[in-house]
Amino acid sequence: HKLLFKVPIPTSTATNRFHPDKHKLRSQILALRERGFSYREIARLTGIHFTRVAQLVKHDS
Repeated sequence: HKLLFKVPIPTSTATNRFHPDKHKLRSQILALRERGFSYREIARLTGIHFTRVAQLVKHDS
């Protein structure tokens, strides 16, 4: 069967496509945070939502 409408790609799939190496992403986020970047600034630079940035930073604490 063929769908007559587009199904959006889940955010998690899109994030994995852009950031396949999550350990490297977490390291980059932590390095930016140590340099004084805000969660929103890091989100803009990495292309992920700022709340996810906060989760990753807090998970490492």
